[in-house]
Formats: sequence, structure tokens, C-alpha cells
Amino acid sequence: MPGRTRTALAAMMGAFAVALLAGCQSSEGPFASGATAELPAGFSSDEFDSSSVRLLGADSEGYEYFAAKKKDSSGEDSCVMIVPPGEEGAAVCSGRLPVAGISHDVRVMLSDVPVKENSESETIGDFLQVARTD
Repeated sequence: MPGRTRTALAAMMGAFAVALLAGCQSSEGPFASGATAELPAGFSSDEFDSSSVRLLGADSEGYEYFAAKKKDSSGEDSCVMIVPPGEEGAAVCSGRLPVAGISHDVRVMLSDVPVKENSESETIGDFLQVARTD
């Protein structure tokens, strides 16, 4: 793993640990604030609860990020949708917040508490941090 990726991973995991510890009094973070957004193209309303979709924002490369909850709570009901410009999106899901994972060469961490900015990742809105894996 290249040094920069390893450093970014360590910084995001540190933020993840802080969010996890603070998450004992979860406020449902991104789901409790902001107006609902349209379900992004390529995602099915059969799978995701359209009323839970929140636009988190876009990063410096134009990728858009959404928070959403699955309809069928199969143990992974909180999700981050990653939508690259001109491409089909993908979702990273977890049983509850925080959600962490990788898709489209982007490492995401969606927290239930506001995240702190750091030099190894880009902060999108109050609750999301992203970092390129390539």
C-alpha cells in the first residue's frame, strides 16, 4: 500500500474511531438534517427508501455523495451512495452509522456526528469524509 494511501487510511480510521465512540448517543447524523433529495439515477426505489435520501454534497472531482437507508433492513440499512460524473453509482452500506468502505477508488466514512477536517481526506458537508485510493 503506498505511503499516502496508508496515511489517509490511518487518518480516516482515527476519525472513524472517534465517531464510533461518540456514536453511543447517535442523532442519526445526516438523516436528521437537511432536505430530502431525489434518488440518484441507477438506484432503485424498490431497494432504497426514497424519503431517506439526502444529498451530502460533491467532492473536488465532481463525485456526488448521498446518504440513504435501505427499505429491506437486511442488516445493512445505512448507506453512502457514490455517483461519479457520467458513471453509474454504487452504494456502501452498514448496519448503522458510521458507514465506512471503498467504491469507485474512493474511501468513504459517513459519521453520525460531525467530522473534523484533516489533511488526508476531503470533508463533504458535516458528516462525510472521502479520500482517493489510487
